[in-house]
Amino acid sequence: SGEVALDRSTLAGATIAQGATGTFSFGTGAPTYTAKGEMSALDVQRIGREFGIQAIAVDRYRSIINGPFDVSGSGGGRYPLMLDVTGTLVDSQLFEATFPRMDVTTNLGGGNIRVRTAGTFSGLNPAVVTGNTRAEAALNGSIDAETTIRGYASGVTVDSLDITGHVELGSSTLGKLTIDSAVIDG
Repeated sequence: SGEVALDRSTLAGATIAQGATGTFSFGTGAPTYTAKGEMSALDVQRIGREFGIQAIAVDRYRSIINGPFDVSGSGGGRYPLMLDVTGTLVDSQLFEATFPRMDVTTNLGGGNIRVRTAGTFSGLNPAVVTGNTRAEAALNGSIDAETTIRGYASGVTVDSLDITGHVELGSSTLGKLTIDSAVIDG
C-alpha cells in the first residue's frame, strides 16, 4: 500500500498535470486505489484497449477528455470492478460531440454503469452513443440527466439504457426534422 504525488505524467497517452495524488493497496483481497488531479487528452477507447475493458475499447468511445478528476475504486482481474469517478469535461470530445463544460459523476459496479451529467454539448449524435443508425441526429444544447447502462459488458443498446432528466435543445436536427428549440423532461 502507499501514496503517490505526481509530477507531470502520462497514462495510456493522456497527460496528468503535476500535483495529482493517489493511493493504492494490493495484497489481501481486492486491490483498492484512488486518484485526484487534472488530465488532458484522455481517450476512453484507448483506456479500454490498454486495460482490457472491451465494452469501451470500441470506436464510439474515441475521445479527447480534458479537466479535473477524482477516482476511487476496487477490484480488477479476478475481483469484481467497482469504480467511482467525478470530474468536469472542459473543451472535450466524446461520441463525436463537443462538450465545452460538462460535470460528470460515474459509478461502475454490479455489471452496470450509472452516469450523472450536467452541462452543455454540441454535435451530439445519439446514433453514435447507442450504435443505432435510426437515432441519427445532430443535437446542440444542455443536459441535466442520469443514465444507467445495464449489463455494459454486453454492449450498449437502446434496451439497456435508462435515462431520466432535463434537456434543452437549440438549433438541432433529428433525422430530417429541423429543431429551432425544444425542452424535454422525462
